Amino acid sequence: MLSRRTGLTSQSAAASPRLVPTPLSKARRKISARNVILAVIALPIVLSGLILLAGLCLYRAQHAAERSKALASTTQRSSPSIIAIDDKDVKYHVIFSTGCSAYQDWQSFVFFHRAWVVKQPGIVTRVVSGCNPEDQATLQSFFDSMILPMAPERFRIHFTPDFSRVKPGTNYKYFNK
Repeated sequence: MLSRRTGLTSQSAAASPRLVPTPLSKARRKISARNVILAVIALPIVLSGLILLAGLCLYRAQHAAERSKALASTTQRSSPSIIAIDDKDVKYHVIFSTGCSAYQDWQSFVFFHRAWVVKQPGIVTRVVSGCNPEDQATLQSFFDSMILPMAPERFRIHFTPDFSRVKPGTNYKYFNK
């Protein structure tokens, strides 16, 4: 019996069947020769593509290393001038306005924290609009316990009424901006 897949026949021996090679047909030989020719042609193309890809990866890695060295040297050169600023001579006052929502409370906490981490010179004030008395007390307590200890002389909070309803019947929540 001829196996189409392997091109081998099995001889039907009672004890042990064994496979013996059969000669390939002309069509199978043509296909095989064509595959060999295609492989011979494709192999150099694939290899040259791999070599180009490896060269590109190497170039990118070297370029990234040079860029990071340049960035590090720029940062080292510019850092002393940033640190050398004397807070007493700088008259910055950063003011940002928010509403009285829990989401804006966390945004404000992160803002104050980053100002503290980067040693932002001057005063930072959060203007909070539209809190009811209960929310205002909670927010003031949070500010006093979590934010104020970072920089008591520089971080401030200021509460204002709700300005979004200045005109009766209308509501513009960004009025305090």
